[in-house]
This record gives sequence, structure tokens and C-alpha cells, in this order.
Amino acid sequence: MRRFFSFLIYLTASFFIFDTAAQRPRLYASADGLVSGQINDLYQDRQGYLWIATEDGLYRFDGMDFTAFRHRSGDETSISANNAITFLEDAGDRNGWGRPAA
Repeated sequence: MRRFFSFLIYLTASFFIFDTAAQRPRLYASADGLVSGQINDLYQDRQGYLWIATEDGLYRFDGMDFTAFRHRSGDETSISANNAITFLEDAGDRNGWGRPAA
């Protein structure tokens, strides 16, 4: 009987210790900064960022926020096209590249 009560106390405590709410999947939408609904590729780089190639540019997710990288006409430092189909990472320089659709 004593073991049974010990087990019940352990089981009850485990619900508080091992909170499963933090492990539930979360749905991200345009209000969170991920504007495009079409995802062409996902890639996690060496620094832990999640890169998302979409029809509306590249997005970088740091676990909290999205940063959008889009083509800006006349800006040579922006990506060449918004329709990114994949993401590649350079092994030497650790530069990321979004490959636009042909």
C-alpha cells in the first residue's frame, strides 16, 4: 500500500515537472512574420537558424522571430529574386545562399 501511494505522489509530481506544453507544435502565420504560405525548402544552419525558402523570399527564424530577405529593385545587396526554391550553405565561409527558381 505504501508503494502505491509513493507511486501516486511520483506520478502527480511528474505532471508538474515534465510540462508537455513546451513540446507542443506551434503554427506560425503571417502575423508572426512568415508571410508566405508556400514553403519550398527548410534548412538549419550551423548557428542554429532555421532558413525557409518560399515563393516570397528567404526567411530566417531564430526560435523567436522571423527575418525576411527579399529582392529590392536597384539594391545589389538584396537577393536576386523572391522565389527561392532551396537554401545552400558554404562549408568554408559559412555563407548561405538561396537559389531562385529558373
